Amino acid sequence: MPTSITLSSPCRLILAVMSLLLCCAMAGMAAETEAATEPLQLTGVPQQLRLTTSVNFDDNGVARTPQVDNQLRFTIPLDHIDNIAGYEDVTIDSVAFDKGASLSGPDLSRHFTRQTMFAGRSHHGRPRAQLFVSLNDVPQEATQITAVSGRMQVLVSTGEPLVADFSPLSEWLDKRVAVDGVPGAVITIQAIGDNEVTMVYSSDITARIMDIEVRDANGTQINSGGSSSRGDGRMTTRTLRLQRPLTAEGSVRFRFHGPTENRPATFTVTDIPLTAAATPPQVEAVITAKPEQPATEPAQEAVELRVLDPAAGVDDF
Repeated sequence: MPTSITLSSPCRLILAVMSLLLCCAMAGMAAETEAATEPLQLTGVPQQLRLTTSVNFDDNGVARTPQVDNQLRFTIPLDHIDNIAGYEDVTIDSVAFDKGASLSGPDLSRHFTRQTMFAGRSHHGRPRAQLFVSLNDVPQEATQITAVSGRMQVLVSTGEPLVADFSPLSEWLDKRVAVDGVPGAVITIQAIGDNEVTMVYSSDITARIMDIEVRDANGTQINSGGSSSRGDGRMTTRTLRLQRPLTAEGSVRFRFHGPTENRPATFTVTDIPLTAAATPPQVEAVITAKPEQPATEPAQEAVELRVLDPAAGVDDF
């Protein structure tokens, strides 16, 4: 027959305490998981509102269908998110107005692809998302956009940064270099000018680039005075304009984010007027305009004029 075990009172008490501690630990883990998956609440800042309607006419002077080009550009500051690496999967859900019907649907988000946070996407070193939405069906009676609402995935770095040093540049120029530890990374230091350096890299790694540093032969960093980039979807060409000359004995350092994870986020931009009140220019001083007074000639003594006789001598005067 089966053997049964009867627990004594102390054993029952210990078992009860252990069960309680286990329940508390599981509850804490569940709360942490819920907090990690709860969407971040982000607030956007409007940058530019463009409201344009163009009407063309045919040869007979008949108006064609008006072409409407309305667009709102806005930014979402991301510098308050620790270890921010980028953002992707942007969806604009709706645009609401103070009067008239709201805008919604997939057309609001059709322009967005994966975006990144690297030096060229930061504002004074502060990462931000730069977004826009087309507003081609604004209600005529509307005077204000009350809210633009949307969603995105924020990329957060979960590991230590990785560094790839192209030093000295003379050993790496014009070579296609694979970077171990960064899947898909292929980089070519293409050219060095007097005050610039151009590099080409696979576009897929853009999201992982934290920054690019340039150093001279002594290891002193050369600050960048700006950059430009272009790409075809597969490769990106980027040129850094430098504040000092760079030689082949210098170096270029790529810093990459470590592994990243996605965190859901929602964003809103609110209270954007569709018409702006006229603002008088600011002045620092006032001068009064007065009626112009007719010019007055200074008083002069009248003199007598006489016609001279050509035959007269000088002594005759």
